[in-house]
Amino acid sequence: MPKPIKKRKRKKHITEEEVYSFLETCRDYYENNKRFVHLLVVAMLSLVVIVVFTTYYFKDRAKKAYALEYEGYKYYHKLYDASALSDDEALNKALEKFQLAYKKKPEAISLYYIALVQLKKGQDDKALKSLETLVKKFPRNKELTALSLYEIAQIQIRKGNRESALRNLEKMYALSSPYFKDLALYESARLLESMNKTEEALKKYSLIVERYPSSPYFSIARSKIEEKKKKEDKKESSNKKKKTK
Repeated sequence: MPKPIKKRKRKKHITEEEVYSFLETCRDYYENNKRFVHLLVVAMLSLVVIVVFTTYYFKDRAKKAYALEYEGYKYYHKLYDASALSDDEALNKALEKFQLAYKKKPEAISLYYIALVQLKKGQDDKALKSLETLVKKFPRNKELTALSLYEIAQIQIRKGNRESALRNLEKMYALSSPYFKDLALYESARLLESMNKTEEALKKYSLIVERYPSSPYFSIARSKIEEKKKKEDKKESSNKKKKTK
């Protein structure tokens, strides 16, 4: 059977009377609420001005912050004429630029470079504070968070706080991002070895071999495991010889 033809619904046209009625209603409302309407218009215009100004203001600040970051980067990496400034002067200039950039627009990269400059200047306590602030304020920046935890651990090692350093390396490895996990394992293993925790260190080396075959630490980790196996085989062979005598 042929399908029944559906009748198209006719669109309802707005008549002149309805338009006139609506305009009359608006006019009556305005006449009765002039003060409120004026206040509403002023408020809306003010909001538009604030939004436009705020957008421009923050864009301008961000642009200036990036320019300052770039200046700091050039001083830090000595991309200016090397003869013009001493190493210490270049670091001071870099620190100044990165601090101004961070003040204009707080970002993880500026704070990280502030910490790097402070480390180069031997200001471990200040660098530690900067790095801890970065980890706390910018947890979404996984790459810089990982690098900051690594630098924090290195400072703590220099201060003799090996247990604290180990905890921060564990945090670094536990981050949800894939960045520098092999580095965290390698540094943890080295630290455990220095604490005479050989078995725990070998577990870290084993994880590198199992999970990160392309890691630059793969060969070292494998050699550590092989060295341990050779010692065990030698010990076992020696024990067998003693038993046969």
